[in-house]
Amino acid sequence: MKRHTGIVTAQGDDGRLYTLYIYATDAPARTYPQPRRMNESTIELATSDGQPVRWRAKGLYEVIVTGVLLRSYTPSAP
Repeated sequence: MKRHTGIVTAQGDDGRLYTLYIYATDAPARTYPQPRRMNESTIELATSDGQPVRWRAKGLYEVIVTGVLLRSYTPSAP
């Protein structure tokens, strides 16, 4: 199940401000090495207009369609 978990603002190399939406997709837990964990999440990012975003490093992202690099200095940014 995909669920919305947060919003981050980032500055693009093209000079624009982008709003990034953070989604978590829950997956069944593995039995090894942490059998007590209920589930694991995979994080997905998208712009406010739905374009997929690739995570490159903490606070550094890339809009996949355009190749624009985005930077966020928000402490809570993934």
